[in-house]
Amino acid sequence: MSTTTLMTTTEVGGLLGLSARTVQRMAERGELPHVRKLPGVNGSYLFDPVVVLRFKSDRDNAKKAS
Repeated sequence: MSTTTLMTTTEVGGLLGLSARTVQRMAERGELPHVRKLPGVNGSYLFDPVVVLRFKSDRDNAKKAS
């Protein structure tokens, strides 16, 4: 069984410097892969920290290159 602690939409937003709503939209569009969504209309998306850190690194590198 995996012991990875998943990150919430709010936590990812704080790490990326984005609002939770922006992170939610990115997850809905498939721009930021998520592990699962909690139940309910307002259920938070859950993200794998390794994927989020890779996304952040790629995003930071793209900013430096432009």
